Amino acid sequence: MTSTQDREQAAAEALVISLDEYIRARYGLIAVQTFEEERFLRFMRGVAEHERHRAKGLYCWSRTRGLRLLAGPGSTTEPRVIAGKEDALSVIEYIEEAEQGLYVLCDYAPYLLEYGAPKPELVRRLRQLAWAIRSRLVTVIFLGARFPDIPELEKEVKVLDLPLPEEAETAEILTREIDRLEANPNATVDLDQPSRANLIQALLGLTVTEMENVLAKCAVRQRGFTSGTAPLVLDEKRALIDARRP
Repeated sequence: MTSTQDREQAAAEALVISLDEYIRARYGLIAVQTFEEERFLRFMRGVAEHERHRAKGLYCWSRTRGLRLLAGPGSTTEPRVIAGKEDALSVIEYIEEAEQGLYVLCDYAPYLLEYGAPKPELVRRLRQLAWAIRSRLVTVIFLGARFPDIPELEKEVKVLDLPLPEEAETAEILTREIDRLEANPNATVDLDQPSRANLIQALLGLTVTEMENVLAKCAVRQRGFTSGTAPLVLDEKRALIDARRP
């Protein structure tokens, strides 16, 4: 394994270790604030594959797909659907009866509010869920852009922000895009080490999806990557940052 691969693996392992620590510390309800759902689920698969969590199973819920088993005992190459758990209350009722499991609930936060105010019944159910699973090997993770500020849940839900990709993970993303371009006979990759380093620094501060989109746009414009790609990325990044501002 090269030193670059070592750094990339270390960055991924650091996030997996952090998630593992919260789970082992019995934080029953965790809210992870991020737009990068796929990236977070990738890290959660790493957690679920750890020996201490493997038997629990990794489940993912969304209103459109219901509850699905992604990894662990009983899983297959395709997610296994747990029937009848499509709505926001039924999935909580299912978890209340579970003895173990890692449950990721995607975009659950809007169901906790009604006309901008907390829904008392569902908030109460979450408090009861937190108490019920405290002595079990169950962790519930609410995944979405933002978890609402609900005083009744302040002591029950640990709110975390998923950090943006650091240098090692950004280098991995760039390597993946370079490999894709090098397989295209109509594209050219002309990056020496300083140019590659500059490009990585230019990408920092973006999400994975933003990085992939910006690199794709630059590749189309330049028909590949060159020493002039980093300035183009910086221009695109400034536009994205300006668009985020209210």
